[in-house]
Amino acid sequence: MLKRLVARSGEPFIRQAVRQAMKILGDNFVLGRTIKEALSRAAPYEARGYRFSYDMLGERAKTAADARALFRSVQAAIEAIGDAKGPGSSDFHTLMTRPSVSVKLSAIHARFEPGKEARLDR
Repeated sequence: MLKRLVARSGEPFIRQAVRQAMKILGDNFVLGRTIKEALSRAAPYEARGYRFSYDMLGERAKTAADARALFRSVQAAIEAIGDAKGPGSSDFHTLMTRPSVSVKLSAIHARFEPGKEARLDR
């Protein structure tokens, strides 16, 4: 009975600790909920020489409509990053110092599955 009492009283504490840990991780690794917010938060760090890869955290597209919407979202993010950073040269050094965008293929194509490439729309 004592063991169950300790386990029960400890659960809220553990949940609160996990919630706080997730908040700390989120504040350190997630710059924003929108690309505009992320670019704004990144600006002071980029001025000091940091570079970022903006990860588009889209869920796996289940339908063609989902895929089109996520694709447009990725396009808009790439354009926003390009607009914020201005024109740049295409030489290797310049490209490596500019921010990048990371996208999962499964987020921009409905039901993308390895081994089933023949099913993909061309």
